[in-house]
Amino acid sequence: KKKKNKKQNPNQKKTIKNKKKKKKKKKKKKTKNIKKKKQKKKKKKKKKKKKKKKKKKKKKKKKKKKKKKKKKKKKKKKKKKKTKKKKKKITKKNKK
Repeated sequence: KKKKNKKQNPNQKKTIKNKKKKKKKKKKKKTKNIKKKKQKKKKKKKKKKKKKKKKKKKKKKKKKKKKKKKKKKKKKKKKKKKTKKKKKKITKKNKK
Protein backbone atom coordinates (compact mmCIF):
# COMPACT_ATOMS: atom_id res chain seq x y z
CA LYS A 1 0.00 0.00 0.00
CA LYS A 2 2.87 2.36 0.76
CA LYS A 3 4.32 1.79 -2.68
CA LYS A 4 1.02 2.69 -4.29
CA ASN A 5 0.82 5.93 -2.32
CA LYS A 6 4.22 7.06 -3.56
CA LYS A 7 3.04 6.79 -7.15
CA GLN A 8 -0.20 8.66 -6.59
CA ASN A 9 -0.71 12.39 -6.15
CA PRO A 10 -0.83 13.79 -2.59
CA ASN A 11 -4.45 14.78 -3.13
CA GLN A 12 -5.38 11.18 -3.87
CA LYS A 13 -4.01 9.89 -0.55
CA LYS A 14 -6.92 11.48 1.31
CA THR A 15 -9.44 9.56 -0.73
CA ILE A 16 -7.75 6.25 0.07
CA LYS A 17 -7.99 6.90 3.83
CA ASN A 18 -11.67 7.67 3.50
CA LYS A 19 -12.26 4.39 1.70
CA LYS A 20 -10.70 2.43 4.58
CA LYS A 21 -13.12 4.00 7.07
CA LYS A 22 -16.09 3.11 4.91
CA LYS A 23 -15.04 -0.53 4.75
CA LYS A 24 -15.11 -0.85 8.56
CA LYS A 25 -18.67 0.43 8.67
CA LYS A 26 -19.76 -2.12 6.10
CA LYS A 27 -18.53 -5.01 8.27
CA LYS A 28 -20.90 -4.01 11.08
CA LYS A 29 -23.82 -4.02 8.70
CA LYS A 30 -23.04 -7.56 7.58
CA THR A 31 -23.52 -8.97 11.10
CA LYS A 32 -26.98 -7.41 11.29
CA ASN A 33 -27.92 -9.00 8.01
CA ILE A 34 -27.03 -12.47 9.31
CA LYS A 35 -29.47 -12.07 12.22
CA LYS A 36 -32.23 -11.03 9.84
CA LYS A 37 -31.63 -14.12 7.72
CA LYS A 38 -32.06 -16.40 10.75
CA GLN A 39 -35.38 -14.77 11.56
CA LYS A 40 -36.60 -15.28 8.04
CA LYS A 41 -35.95 -19.02 8.26
CA LYS A 42 -38.31 -19.31 11.25
CA LYS A 43 -41.25 -17.98 9.24
CA LYS A 44 -43.72 -20.53 7.87
CA LYS A 45 -43.50 -21.33 4.21
CA LYS A 46 -46.45 -20.29 2.12
CA LYS A 47 -48.23 -22.98 0.13
CA LYS A 48 -47.83 -22.62 -3.59
CA LYS A 49 -50.97 -22.76 -5.69
CA LYS A 50 -50.90 -25.19 -8.57
CA LYS A 51 -51.44 -23.57 -11.94
CA LYS A 52 -53.81 -25.27 -14.35
CA LYS A 53 -52.30 -26.04 -17.70
CA LYS A 54 -54.12 -24.61 -20.67
CA LYS A 55 -54.78 -26.92 -23.60
CA LYS A 56 -53.26 -25.73 -26.82
CA LYS A 57 -55.53 -25.61 -29.85
CA LYS A 58 -54.17 -27.18 -32.99
CA LYS A 59 -53.97 -24.80 -35.91
CA LYS A 60 -55.33 -26.00 -39.25
CA LYS A 61 -52.95 -25.66 -42.13
CA LYS A 62 -54.27 -23.69 -45.08
CA LYS A 63 -53.71 -25.10 -48.54
CA LYS A 64 -51.86 -22.77 -50.84
CA LYS A 65 -53.39 -22.13 -54.26
CA LYS A 66 -51.05 -22.51 -57.18
CA LYS A 67 -50.75 -19.41 -59.31
CA LYS A 68 -51.00 -19.81 -63.07
CA LYS A 69 -48.05 -18.44 -64.96
CA LYS A 70 -48.85 -15.97 -67.70
CA LYS A 71 -47.09 -16.48 -71.00
CA LYS A 72 -45.14 -13.46 -72.13
CA LYS A 73 -45.61 -12.32 -75.71
CA LYS A 74 -42.41 -11.89 -77.64
CA LYS A 75 -41.92 -8.45 -79.10
CA LYS A 76 -40.66 -8.20 -82.64
CA LYS A 77 -37.40 -6.32 -82.89
CA LYS A 78 -37.17 -3.56 -85.45
CA LYS A 79 -34.19 -3.84 -87.73
CA LYS A 80 -31.92 -0.84 -87.69
CA LYS A 81 -30.66 0.55 -90.96
CA LYS A 82 -26.92 0.24 -91.21
CA THR A 83 -25.07 3.42 -92.07
CA LYS A 84 -21.85 3.16 -93.94
CA LYS A 85 -18.87 4.52 -92.09
CA LYS A 86 -16.31 6.51 -94.00
CA LYS A 87 -12.90 4.90 -93.86
CA LYS A 88 -10.08 7.13 -92.75
CA LYS A 89 -7.04 7.23 -94.96
CA ILE A 90 -4.01 5.84 -93.16
CA THR A 91 -1.05 8.13 -93.41
CA LYS A 92 2.57 7.10 -93.09
CA LYS A 93 2.84 8.62 -89.60
CA ASN A 94 0.03 6.45 -88.25
CA LYS A 95 1.61 3.29 -89.64
CA LYS A 96 4.76 3.89 -87.60
